[in-house]
Amino acid sequence: IAPGGTFNVSYPIIQRAGTYFYHSHADMNTAKQSYFGMTGMFIIEDDEEKALGLPSGEFEIPLLIQDKRVDALGQLIYAPTNADMIAGWLGDTILINGTPPTAFLNVAQTSYRFRIVNGSNARIYEIALSDGKQFTIIGNDGGLLESPASVTSAMLAPAERLDIIIDFSGYSVGQGVFLKSLPFVTSDGPGSGSLRQGAEINLLQLNIDRTAPKGNPIPPVLSAITRFNATDAKTTRGFTLSGHQYINFQSFDINRIDNHVPFGDLEQWVITNQSESIHPIHVHGLQFQIVNPTQPSEGGWKDVVRVESFATVQVLLRFTEYTGIYLIHCHILEHEDMGMMSNFQVEQAGAVKQEYNGQNNIEIFPNPASDHAILKFPVLQKEEILLIIGVGGQIISKTILGAGSTDHKLLTDKMASGSYRIVLGSYQAELLIIR
Repeated sequence: IAPGGTFNVSYPIIQRAGTYFYHSHADMNTAKQSYFGMTGMFIIEDDEEKALGLPSGEFEIPLLIQDKRVDALGQLIYAPTNADMIAGWLGDTILINGTPPTAFLNVAQTSYRFRIVNGSNARIYEIALSDGKQFTIIGNDGGLLESPASVTSAMLAPAERLDIIIDFSGYSVGQGVFLKSLPFVTSDGPGSGSLRQGAEINLLQLNIDRTAPKGNPIPPVLSAITRFNATDAKTTRGFTLSGHQYINFQSFDINRIDNHVPFGDLEQWVITNQSESIHPIHVHGLQFQIVNPTQPSEGGWKDVVRVESFATVQVLLRFTEYTGIYLIHCHILEHEDMGMMSNFQVEQAGAVKQEYNGQNNIEIFPNPASDHAILKFPVLQKEEILLIIGVGGQIISKTILGAGSTDHKLLTDKMASGSYRIVLGSYQAELLIIR
């Protein structure tokens, strides 16, 4: 949208009920525009959710959490150094719904529903109550979970959402408690900021100032979710994250399509992090399911998944609404701006193009592989060198194959999980290794 311009958009609301997040997405300028205010949340409701009797009205509170840096006049500062681009821009002042620091909320002795959005550029929060009491997770990025889960803390990366219920009936009038972020250990530094990633932070002071009738009990069943089965996936795709700007060896090019995805097919995407940073990965255009979620907030439907350092996450997804070009990217916005983003195109069946510009003439099976893979290729007319190339372009191995060769057994038992480029003369392919 040009300065002074107008752009009108209309679209059907086809998502499930839930808490959703939007922001500017200008190429290489997302972090700055979002940081200065072009970001927000909206809530979708439906009859299924309304029938559950969850806290509503004055007892339903949206919370948009953002960390900022401000100057002596209270103006926002955004001037990232190279260290900030690597760590992500980390602020030392916490804003809740845009309020000044030290935000507070007066609450009654009853149950409240908090719809929490992490709207920070890079900061990850571990949400908890300062007295260690339990709260109940009822939803996440994609709306309600199948059933409630009582926890004492929950991680929340940029763009992730938590839908929780806190019961204040056990507190006395006059008591207070903080919604806070617990300290956690991470290899990421603070960049040029004073408050490093993983620091302990008080987010919102909750003051119990009045009595109220006890809230409704939380239903044991919240929603029905149809579960995907990994054995039904027609394709497995690998996405390897490296440094702070690469997905599958490449930095983002707005004019390049990196994957062609058939409309309507169930696919398994395997995301491997070969860096020391945590990368919250967001897929546009749909909600997915995490295979083997590690905590209750990862159940149900998601559109952001945290991939811990040197870890692998598998998600199942199916595009059923629209074709077109979409993005997968890191939601640490400075990493996105540096290039940790990739275009993929959803296409009707029969329209999907071969990857690698038609040069993918190496057949690999099994792929994904574990301890070995068989490579098959057209008969070699002369001696060729087989290269296995790792993330970042480093050569993992070289093997000379003789003229007349048509196949090769590749031992992968000592290779780390992730994506590898296979190059044999003019032929290329991608091998995914999963442990």
